[in-house]
Amino acid sequence: MLNTNRSFYPLFFSLSILFTLSACGTKYVEEEVKDYRISLETRDPTMDAVFAGFVERYNNEIGFQALNIVSEQAAANSQLILTVGLKNRDNKIGWGQWIKTIEEERPSNAFDTDKAIRKISYSMRVEFDDTYMRERARIDASEEQKIENFRLFAHEVGHGLMMDHIPTTTSVMYEKVLPGKPDYTDYYKRAREFFGTK
Repeated sequence: MLNTNRSFYPLFFSLSILFTLSACGTKYVEEEVKDYRISLETRDPTMDAVFAGFVERYNNEIGFQALNIVSEQAAANSQLILTVGLKNRDNKIGWGQWIKTIEEERPSNAFDTDKAIRKISYSMRVEFDDTYMRERARIDASEEQKIENFRLFAHEVGHGLMMDHIPTTTSVMYEKVLPGKPDYTDYYKRAREFFGTK
């Protein structure tokens, strides 16, 4: 999360890692699914287009289809929300959370030699202060404001990918949005490691 002091593809991306576990006498095949299908909840086609551009840039810079925008909310597992008054309410301009869901499917017969399946699915919920994002998404916004907007987007998505704050001031994951262009090299390296790619 950031404080306020100055802090598309519709293609399916899924990463599955299989390995066998044993717990309480039950053998599991564990599957991790990192398939981020995002519903844009801005209630504004103009801001939808802004975030669609952010997602496209993010995927281009990370080098694969990490984030996907879906048009139907029922098809989404992740949310991107613009909230009026977030800054005043929580003293934050952005908020990001990772979500992990675990589902288990056991063999129907207790003596069945088939392994139970444990599916771990990852998703995210990211929220932005409406006024902050809109001011920096205007056509006449300064270059610095545009840099800040994408940095905030990437920062909160980073939390959605289980990244924590780090103390390096040039990092995207620094706790505040500071002037100047941040270093995305280490950020995307960490994001690729989360997805299991180089």
